[in-house]
Amino acid sequence: MRLGTSICSAMGSADCISVEKEVEDKSTTVLTSKIDGGVFFKPNRPALVMSSTSWTPDEDFSILLEAALMYDRRVAATLGEEDSMDEGQLWIDIKSGKQFDYPRLLFIITGIMPSAISA
Repeated sequence: MRLGTSICSAMGSADCISVEKEVEDKSTTVLTSKIDGGVFFKPNRPALVMSSTSWTPDEDFSILLEAALMYDRRVAATLGEEDSMDEGQLWIDIKSGKQFDYPRLLFIITGIMPSAISA
């Protein structure tokens, strides 16, 4: 999914950024809360995994994605959850402060595809 120049301009329907747009409270995000002028990390925030790539064949992101899938399945099995839950509800739960035994993962992957460079 391409977010454009701003992380607030998401184009997906089941992601944390789109859920952010639905919530009226502008003093809190998935990762932080603003309290008395200070910004603080939320204790239930997802683990942020960020990487850049040039999207070339020598950068095999399937390894990272497979590891994320394995983590998700392991956590679901440990907690007795279904392997697939409503992602929109998950981000709403995180936003509202629900505590989880294991951190959820939020991936941000940036980069320009080789075809975009030559265009």
